[in-house]
Amino acid sequence: MIDLQQLASGLVLNQPMRAAIFDNLLSTEIQQQLISTYPEDGFTKNQRLQPPGKLYSFSMLQLVDNGKLTQPMKNELWADLIDSLLDQQYRERLAEVLSIDLSDARINIGLYQFDKDDYVDIHLDHDNKLVTQLFYFNTDWAVNDGGFLHLLKNEQQTSSFLRLPPISMYSVAIVRSDSAWHAVEPVTALNGRSRLSLQLEFYKRD
Repeated sequence: MIDLQQLASGLVLNQPMRAAIFDNLLSTEIQQQLISTYPEDGFTKNQRLQPPGKLYSFSMLQLVDNGKLTQPMKNELWADLIDSLLDQQYRERLAEVLSIDLSDARINIGLYQFDKDDYVDIHLDHDNKLVTQLFYFNTDWAVNDGGFLHLLKNEQQTSSFLRLPPISMYSVAIVRSDSAWHAVEPVTALNGRSRLSLQLEFYKRD
């Protein structure tokens, strides 16, 4: 399902963080089918609106915990996507592109829904995380709709060097480091739709 040749041709950044931006890892037809069948039920609101710690607000549906499905995927296309992301060949090719060892990493996968005023503040990922990869499932997303992903040089908003719209042609992978600052700006919901994404996470073994 995932085009591994497109994975190999991603734009790889090495400074100030290691990250990669991919175009159309999924065909346009499959993107549209996944958008139209994006799950609607079972999401749980997650919020931390006061310090200490990273501030955030979004709804999340866990699909895979430590490499195992937490619930059956009723839609065959979504089931195929999860199988593709869990496939050993995908892990190996992503690790090659990012120049990181993921051979023994444990995998979590979740779906994320950002509604009006939802966001993730500027942060670094936890020390036990290796890589986060984001897939988006939105079309016709405008600048004024908010919800853009920011990659930053440091913890200051003015240091943002990449602002990426959450549209379905893009996927972004971020390697965890002490310089990998990133954030999701607040969603304005001007388009009347939610910001939809899938998050693939690789963690160190305990």
